[in-house]
Amino acid sequence: MSSPSNTPVSWSNDAFTFLTRAEYFDELVARIAIAKPGDRILLVTHILDISCPPVIKLMDVLSEAASRGIEIYFALDERTLPILQHLPLNRSTLNHMKATQSLLQKLQEAGVLYAITNKSYRRVINQFAGRSHIKLAIINDAVYVGGCNLSDVTKIDMMIRWRDHHSADWLYELMRNVIRQQSIRQALNSTDRELSLDNKTKLLIDSGKPRQSIIYDYALSLIDDAKEWIVMTCQYFPSSLTARHLAAAYKRGVKVSLYFNHPSKHKPGHNILHHIVLVQERTYQPSALFDQQLHKDLPFLHAKLLATEQGAMIGSHNYVNVGVTFGTAELTLLRYDNQFAQAAVAHFHEQLANLKP
Repeated sequence: MSSPSNTPVSWSNDAFTFLTRAEYFDELVARIAIAKPGDRILLVTHILDISCPPVIKLMDVLSEAASRGIEIYFALDERTLPILQHLPLNRSTLNHMKATQSLLQKLQEAGVLYAITNKSYRRVINQFAGRSHIKLAIINDAVYVGGCNLSDVTKIDMMIRWRDHHSADWLYELMRNVIRQQSIRQALNSTDRELSLDNKTKLLIDSGKPRQSIIYDYALSLIDDAKEWIVMTCQYFPSSLTARHLAAAYKRGVKVSLYFNHPSKHKPGHNILHHIVLVQERTYQPSALFDQQLHKDLPFLHAKLLATEQGAMIGSHNYVNVGVTFGTAELTLLRYDNQFAQAAVAHFHEQLANLKP
């Protein structure tokens, strides 16, 4: 049985480039800094952390580019901001709100067209319901898709870049409409979208309608069709439906490598919850599914990779059904190609090799 290698794979098709979080920020800054009037730039993030130096640098070059007359669209989800925006709980929250509003005003005055998407009272009840989890950048015809927010660059994460006029145009128009309407579900009419780049490659968008996800459907099919190996990365152990599909693959002889964070890496309260779920899952899932839990001293794993010998998915989706139940907008690239899958796994393994505790 063949399995993905831990060493770099010779990747003959240079159409796709894998990037770490730091490489992604460096590319955005470098390319935006040299942008000229007539170019186009679009950024979409779930989280905007204005205390992060690389983010500050990126926002500065974005403002400078807009002031040069370059068309720039920018969207962030309302979950970036505190729940009680008009009545902050403490001075730290108040300062964060003021700094974020000041930055957005600076971007707007420079000429950036921005929107805070998916505003809803429901987030008081459930902070995950109705959010946009999409991370996307477009610079002319270069498209970047993956898990990287505009936040801390020390996390283990992944973006993929390619250059294609058709897919860049398609995403650009969709996201400009989202920014105009300030809502993913409204802009997409609660309809998930799919675009074929070629006979092996698809772009998939979840509109955020609860209990509906074209990305998750493809992810489960990829797991179910695996015959030799599966590599999956997730922020936490993917309990429930995903775990059952992975366990079924393992039981039919597939080598399953599931990477996830130690429960202690999560925020207070969430860490206890993830620990309880992990203990419960260990009682009835194959022990092999827990072998790749990351050491607690490693940086936080945020990459969203699902790969088999059949192909790979890279994007914003965690490939679990919790977000699907709540209704979460997501974006993922799917390519059916063994070399592509091997290269994606090698890129992830290389990051891990450089971060041994």
